[in-house]
Amino acid sequence: MGDDLKNMPKPQRDLVKAVKAEYRRMEQKIRPTLAAHPHPAMRDPDQQALQVAQNVLRTCMEATLQQMGRYTPEACASLAIRLASYALSAAAMEDQDFLLAHVLKHLGPEHMRRVDQGIAIETQWQMEDGSIRPNLGRGHGG
Repeated sequence: MGDDLKNMPKPQRDLVKAVKAEYRRMEQKIRPTLAAHPHPAMRDPDQQALQVAQNVLRTCMEATLQQMGRYTPEACASLAIRLASYALSAAAMEDQDFLLAHVLKHLGPEHMRRVDQGIAIETQWQMEDGSIRPNLGRGHGG
């Protein structure tokens, strides 16, 4: 992507540079913790990179959702589909059918497990009566 930066408009180029800087910052912050993690999978460099990427993307999503302000359940579903599609499109074309089936099979149970563990983006919703409600019950964290 380095050569692509030259051809990008400055605001987009600045955003890409900021996200890359945040990735490096997050990597320095959490890699030592992951390297000492009791679960062997979390000591794997590929899994560590995945964890860093997840944390950076979560921060980007939280900021973006805050800027969106009001959004509907339909907008959340549409965004989830679009983001999953982007992630799947990064794989080799010949792997995408298998990966799509894998995601569809595991998304529901994995989503519920993660929410139960507090691994979620916290937002607030404006209800029809004008009251503000959190998307998660008490006890869930991000």
